[in-house]
Amino acid sequence: MRKMKQDHDQTITKLIGEHELHNDRHVGEVARIKRDHGKDLARLNGNIGSLDKRYEGDIKRLSIEHNSEIARLEEEHGEAETQARRYYDEEKARLEKTINGLRVELDRHKEESRNTATKLQASHASELQLQAKDHQIKEEEMESELGETKRKHEQAMRSLEYEHGLLLQKEIGIHSSMIETMKQDHEKERSKWARDLAKEKENRTTERLQLTTEYNQQQSLMEQDYANETRLIREASDKKVAGLRDDLESQQAQFTRKVEEIKEGCKFQLGKLISKLDRIEARHVAELRELRGSFEHEIEAYCEALLTRDKFTPIPDPEITSRFVALTQEVHALSLLEWKADRKKWSTQVLHQLSDNERSLKQQILKDIIWRALQEYIFCSPFRILGEEGKVLEKQWNDACGQDPRFDNGFYIWPEPGMEAERWRYVNIKECHAALRMRVASELDHRAKLKKSFKFSLENLRESMWRKIGEVVEYKRESVQAMEQMTIKAVNMWLEFGEQRCRILAIENRPNGEVVDDRVNKKVDLLVRPQLKRYGKSNGQDLDIEEIIKGCEGESINLSEV
Repeated sequence: MRKMKQDHDQTITKLIGEHELHNDRHVGEVARIKRDHGKDLARLNGNIGSLDKRYEGDIKRLSIEHNSEIARLEEEHGEAETQARRYYDEEKARLEKTINGLRVELDRHKEESRNTATKLQASHASELQLQAKDHQIKEEEMESELGETKRKHEQAMRSLEYEHGLLLQKEIGIHSSMIETMKQDHEKERSKWARDLAKEKENRTTERLQLTTEYNQQQSLMEQDYANETRLIREASDKKVAGLRDDLESQQAQFTRKVEEIKEGCKFQLGKLISKLDRIEARHVAELRELRGSFEHEIEAYCEALLTRDKFTPIPDPEITSRFVALTQEVHALSLLEWKADRKKWSTQVLHQLSDNERSLKQQILKDIIWRALQEYIFCSPFRILGEEGKVLEKQWNDACGQDPRFDNGFYIWPEPGMEAERWRYVNIKECHAALRMRVASELDHRAKLKKSFKFSLENLRESMWRKIGEVVEYKRESVQAMEQMTIKAVNMWLEFGEQRCRILAIENRPNGEVVDDRVNKKVDLLVRPQLKRYGKSNGQDLDIEEIIKGCEGESINLSEV
């Protein structure tokens, strides 16, 4: 019984394997037919593409018709293939259904056989043998029926494959015949078009020769007409130009006479106007002198009243001199620092070329570096030490009071000295100075922003100054501390000078503004000490008067290669 079941399972597995193998062969055959069909189509397209481009339109038309025919054939082939696959699927389903039924029947008989064997084994051995024979006969009948079903299925599949092959060969033959017919028709049309084209070219050549001959004749006639017309126009133009030249000379003579008459009249009128202007100007100067004299006492009284109201006490000249001299002494102390032996700038050779006194020249170079840094970060403007906030105030001062090119120091252009300009300056610098001394509780306070900008500017000053000094001087902590104290003293002095009613400037006294250069064969200007110049009196009067404060004279030297 177990052997019969194994044989039955092997038969079913074999049938399924043969069915899958047949299916694979069928799919491979269909793919091969499609590949051959694609190759034929590609070869046909290549042959069509090699034809003359002048017949591209007809080739496209034939290609479209060809593609339509191919699509129709593929559609018919697809329908036949679909019908065959549908029949195959139905036959497969029926066979599987039959096999499943046989399996169920076989299982039922096996169960009955086991039950019967169990019952009969105890009663009678002969009946058991008879039942076994019956069961064997049924199994043989089922196997015979299964083999018959398999043979029918294989016969149906072979018949289906044969019919499908005949149909496919028939369709391919029809398709090849149509393609050959289309090729022959196309070749005939192409030959006809070639003959028509050659004939058309010959006709065009004849027409072109005729047109060229006619064009040359017409061009020759037109050139003769143009030459005659040009000659006539030139003769008429020469006559007209001669007449116009005579008219122009006559008009120029008349115009020259009129211009001379107008000039004489203008000279007379200009003389009268100049005389009148001189009289008006003399009268204006006299009136201005009279008004200035009458208002001087009023201006002095106004300034004294303003000073009394503001409770302002100007710094006397001796104190200004004392504070400036103290600053110059600290700068001098820094200029005595020891120089590096391996410095890259201001080498010993360059120093010897510039001066015989190397020690004095080193001091002058350090003073120049320090004073120029102070000029860039402090002295160039009343507000520059305040940093970015100070630059905002500088712009506002220029917007309110203008700019005077005489006060352009290369970093800022001051306004022209005047009561309103100086009042704007000392009022704002006084408020800023007071804000720097106040303790700020919140970062949102505008004074906190001012103090932060001031601190950042002061750090930039120290960093820039020491970076330049450090190129030639050995680093020492005591030297850095001395430089920081000197910068604080310069800042405080300049802020208090900015609160004065008069204008105080720290400027160079050399004739030109050349920068320091350590290159040989060039002129070298060194700023040893700036000068303090004051515009106006200490109470803010007479701002058009300038003078150098006594004891605050400047010094600069000019060196050349020896």
